[in-house]
Amino acid sequence: MKRPLKRMVQLCAMALLVALSLTVATSCNNSQSKAEKAAIEKAKEYALSPDNAEVEVIYSNLDTVPYYLMDNMLTMTDKHIEHTKSWSSDKNEILENDREEIRAAYQSYKANPNVAYVTCVEMRENTPLGTNKERLIVICDKDNPENILGFRKVYYEYRHKYYTLRSVCERYSIEKNEYGKIKTDGMNEIEKFIEI
Repeated sequence: MKRPLKRMVQLCAMALLVALSLTVATSCNNSQSKAEKAAIEKAKEYALSPDNAEVEVIYSNLDTVPYYLMDNMLTMTDKHIEHTKSWSSDKNEILENDREEIRAAYQSYKANPNVAYVTCVEMRENTPLGTNKERLIVICDKDNPENILGFRKVYYEYRHKYYTLRSVCERYSIEKNEYGKIKTDGMNEIEKFIEI
């Protein structure tokens, strides 16, 4: 009599674990859907006719927010880029101080990473003047995914900051194949979205 009872307890425990796993998975999917919806609405703000705009979610996940999306890192990079245009006699010293400040912030970032919903979206709409296209990375609160914490429009000026920042922090440089295409080996989905 003890064996059937033990088996019954094991089956009940397994059923409970499966139900709990499904509940957690459903909750995560529901939160991710809310983050995606918030990102789509943000992208439509840049459409001339939001009702006719098509928005595609390229990537969406609960993720560590990359340092090259952080306000403080980009502000320091702005300052560094401005200093590269200087004709000052102590320009090299100023630039090295900038780089040290950026690297210190990068080390601090690595010690305290932020987790949030990161969603990459592309908005397209046809207009009388041609196709209007915007690419955005939208960051939503992990506890309240409808709350947008920030976003970045991916365009030339942002890419310039991105490459400058990564080169200072990681000594990063673009690699291309024999056809002139950027190599994507080792890139995460967010980097691919920015670079391609």
